[in-house]
Amino acid sequence: MTPDLEYWTGKWLWPGLVLVLLGPLFWAWCATNATTGGGIDGVVEEPRNAGLAVDRIVYVDDGGDIFTISADGTDQLRLTGAGEVSEGRSGGLLSRPAQRDNLYTWPTWSPDGTKIAASHVGVADRQAVVTVEVIEAATGQSRTVFTNDTPALVAQGAPHYLYWSPDSTALGVLAGGQGGLDLWVVDAEDGSTPVRVTTGAPLYFHWSSGGEMIAIHVGGDLIVAQRPYQVPMPVLASDLIGFRVPALSPDRQLMAYAESREGEDVLYLARSWDGSEARAVADVGRSSAFAWSPAGGELAVVDGREAGVSGFERLRVVASDGNSVRDVAEGAIVCFYWSPSGDKLAWLDLDDSGERARWWVETGAGSEPVRLFSFRPSPDTGIMLWFFDQYGYSHSPWSPDGTRLVFAGRESAAAGSVNGHGPRGDHVYVLDVESGIAKELAAGKLAFWSWN
Repeated sequence: MTPDLEYWTGKWLWPGLVLVLLGPLFWAWCATNATTGGGIDGVVEEPRNAGLAVDRIVYVDDGGDIFTISADGTDQLRLTGAGEVSEGRSGGLLSRPAQRDNLYTWPTWSPDGTKIAASHVGVADRQAVVTVEVIEAATGQSRTVFTNDTPALVAQGAPHYLYWSPDSTALGVLAGGQGGLDLWVVDAEDGSTPVRVTTGAPLYFHWSSGGEMIAIHVGGDLIVAQRPYQVPMPVLASDLIGFRVPALSPDRQLMAYAESREGEDVLYLARSWDGSEARAVADVGRSSAFAWSPAGGELAVVDGREAGVSGFERLRVVASDGNSVRDVAEGAIVCFYWSPSGDKLAWLDLDDSGERARWWVETGAGSEPVRLFSFRPSPDTGIMLWFFDQYGYSHSPWSPDGTRLVFAGRESAAAGSVNGHGPRGDHVYVLDVESGIAKELAAGKLAFWSWN
């Protein structure tokens, strides 16, 4: 069976991150979100860990507002929108009225847990204004760090793709531009002018673990941008197809990419800084995606026989020396995610109808996979899952301790309720990977865990 990802994402998925100029569709999107707001009025409790988010979830409600919350449903804090936070006379956080023509989406935690970056869509003089905001996780205070030259989307429902550098000082911003997609590096602290690194489409990238370089796959070219990202960048390989995101190893020594040579598609590892000493470690299908284990030493790889077909056919773990390849799963596989310590591997496949996604987890190398929970992802979550090899670096579904997963969607039967919400519409769920029990946390369409 060919997986029908478009069905359960409401036909919002595209075959790549492509530029869409904002027209009637954008205004319809704004109007829909602007009329569905809601949320908490009155006092908002101050989070327990002021300044540093520990084991917190950020989510977006149907009205385009951003909240953070603990995994048990307590300490809910509204950061934007109708109850935008401000500081009261007693020093606590209060909600105050805000205009509903300010919509937020795709929040992403900084690695140090102090900030959240998010896309913002506003209206000024009846013109769309698309910006990137950095929000303090403890106070809700925000500042604009990037403004689009062109009001455009990078994917359906996504004004930008945002990805923090590992040291939380810089923000990679993928934005629509006149020439396609632009990759910018924004200094999130000093407010200096953003640096445009490269332009093209499609465009995918991966920060090194030290933040000193960025591996970029733009068009069919593979390049590496070294800090300060303003010097000419040599092309390390060309005419690359069949994969999206190059993967830099945790120790910054190796870069993984796929290439077709003499009719064969192969996963290669090369020196990360110059692409030299490339060596083949595994054969792959016409389409593939891969990511290093956080512990290093091996990569999880999904692939399929046909390029451009929704989903993949098998999941394997490949040793970096190429001496071993372990089969993990086969079927209509959508995506996979390593746990933060690399001791677990979770993935989603589709059921026989192609309408519902099913969570699986392998709790140790070679252990029997366990099927946990099936659901229909929200349209925005569907985009995250479809582009998991990019979003997995910036938007984590795993809890920091590797015991739970967070996601947004709906199921046919009601899950256990944490926050008193019913089963209608898209909701945020927290899934315990040991018990397989998913609990409903809040109404929402996107949700991601903090990194610490």
